[in-house]
Amino acid sequence: MNNSIQFINEKWLWFSIVLAFILVLLFIWKEWKGSFNRNFYINSVVALIGLTALLFMFLGPTWTKEVQGKAVLLTQGFSQVRLDSLKKQDQFIKEINYVPGENLKERLVSINELVVLGHGVAVFDYWQLEETAVNYLKGELPSGIVRINYPSESRVGTELTIQGVYNRPTAGTKLCLQGSGGKVLDSVILKSDNRQGFSLNTIVKTEGKFVYQLVEMDSVNKVISTNPLPLVVEDIAVLKVLIVNQFPSFETKYLKNYLSEEGHELVVRSKITSGKYKFEYFNTIRQPIYRFTEKSLAFFDVLILDTETFMGLSRNTLESLEKSVKEEGLGVFVQPNRRLFRFKNSLVNFNSVSDGKEKLVPSDWSKNPIGKYPYRFNDESLKALLIGNYAKRIVIGKGTIGTSLLKNSYELVLKGESDTYKEIWSSILSQISKKAESAALFNTSNGFIFKDLPFEFSVQTQKQRPQLRHGSGYLIPLMKDATLHDKWQGTIYPQKKGWNSLNLKVDTATVVMNYYVMDTEQWKPLVGANTVVDNTRFFGKEEKKNLRRESYAAVSSFWYFLLFLSCMGYLWLVPKLWN
Repeated sequence: MNNSIQFINEKWLWFSIVLAFILVLLFIWKEWKGSFNRNFYINSVVALIGLTALLFMFLGPTWTKEVQGKAVLLTQGFSQVRLDSLKKQDQFIKEINYVPGENLKERLVSINELVVLGHGVAVFDYWQLEETAVNYLKGELPSGIVRINYPSESRVGTELTIQGVYNRPTAGTKLCLQGSGGKVLDSVILKSDNRQGFSLNTIVKTEGKFVYQLVEMDSVNKVISTNPLPLVVEDIAVLKVLIVNQFPSFETKYLKNYLSEEGHELVVRSKITSGKYKFEYFNTIRQPIYRFTEKSLAFFDVLILDTETFMGLSRNTLESLEKSVKEEGLGVFVQPNRRLFRFKNSLVNFNSVSDGKEKLVPSDWSKNPIGKYPYRFNDESLKALLIGNYAKRIVIGKGTIGTSLLKNSYELVLKGESDTYKEIWSSILSQISKKAESAALFNTSNGFIFKDLPFEFSVQTQKQRPQLRHGSGYLIPLMKDATLHDKWQGTIYPQKKGWNSLNLKVDTATVVMNYYVMDTEQWKPLVGANTVVDNTRFFGKEEKKNLRRESYAAVSSFWYFLLFLSCMGYLWLVPKLWN
């Protein structure tokens, strides 16, 4: 059978053919008068045609035909000049106005080639274009903020840094970071340029859920746009820190002052002579630590060692330390000197190379250079993660081991840059310290979340059948991941703007993920820029350029019925006329 021809009721095909064949034989038998005369042949042919029409009316035959239609999909930010140019090339080209989430499948049935003009289609609509050859003619990036980067979660006392890129700014345009009360916390004035980066900073002082505002003003302080920056601020996490040095140092002196002032529980052990140590205790009980064992290290979140101590660890001590890092999640930080960058042991290799530079400017916080060792880190392993441009941590099991390039970071305090010193050590400790194990872990690929648009998320939990509820009380259906047994995925369409939450009850505890829902009119330049990037990547696949699209055509059952009725009428009427 020709693969290009199909039947709607194909499962009844052979039964229908056999039945039709039997009916044809019955008609031939009925018309048989003892001789093969002219009337016999005519009536047999008419009966065959009529029964074939009846057979086709029931089976519904269809056949494929290649679609040759062309259309242009008009999305946000399309160029009228380009549209007019396409119309000149093909006056019969069909125009389709794109609305996110709207059904495009039915409108593309007769379309073989689709030209997408403008910023492009939303990610959640890609599936509708998978069977269509698409030529994406991207529009210009909109004027405004096209890139934004800031942490959605922070801790009290840390510096909040908002970095971004403004496309085609007008000279004198001002960006202001406003707090929840409308107070201007930081601002920057843009120059007339094709693209300009910006950075705004403020210190987070209170825990809770906040919505900062990024306000755009013109040169006369008239507000152009206001966009929200939601932030969840957690209280300072009190860390249990153990510092072990071969001898007292200024680096440790200023570090212990900083840690104790921040309220962390701190034990400092300094070697005086062979077998004798000096212990200092801050915000904690007096419990001396003479040997590194799994039991003694289990109490601490961070272990800070100088290079001499780290290089002098015995094999047994290294094994205990490795177990504490891998299995208990202990964080280890090695205070560097020149010897560390040429050293490796069974536990770690920081993989550094000489660069001859003895100064660096720490990213984000300070414009003044800081002393460093003349090395840089190679970032070749998936388990090796950089902390800013001054430190590195290596993931080992549940824990991490890290160090930095900085030489005498305490000199920042002496130069009056205490805030920079605090930010550097706060970022290092937060990245390296032992992480509390949560009963569930939420993840989302969405940057900002908008009303009525799909919000996709996943949750990892050991619970067999997790029941996830929205903050308003209704259950949210989850689908189990095909590869990870403890991962579940879900999609919701937020209806309520502002702060919302997802709540997962695990045993007696409830794990909460807070998220902020915005209006679709907010962050439009950013959404447009992200759409351009996503569409360029998606439609740039070569195999999509030469797709051959086919559709199925069929004759209406009415015409088969009319033909059958005509044949049956002929067979009924003609004998009467002859008689």
